Amino acid sequence: MKRTKLTTAALLVGMTIMLSACAKPKQGADFEHASKAIRAAEIAGAATYAPAELSIASQNFSKAQALANNNRQDRAQKLLQIAVAQAELAKAVSEADHAETSLQQLQAAY
Repeated sequence: MKRTKLTTAALLVGMTIMLSACAKPKQGADFEHASKAIRAAEIAGAATYAPAELSIASQNFSKAQALANNNRQDRAQKLLQIAVAQAELAKAVSEADHAETSLQQLQAAY
């Protein structure tokens, strides 16, 4: 009986370690994905063409980091999804505005 309890306890500890190890890369990957989306928006000129959307994405990313540090991964995950969506919107707005500006310049040249 004592051996069974010890084996069960060891099994539970092992499973807990495995589960926590599996969760961390996912969380890290989500943060990396959001960070890359924000960076892509910055490269596309979102600071000029879509500053509000870029700001919201960055704020949500920062809030998600704080929540993750306080073991509130579910909420952090949701904010990361919002940050990615806002960053992608900022990038799309930037690309559209940049294209519009380029078109106007070409039209003015001819």
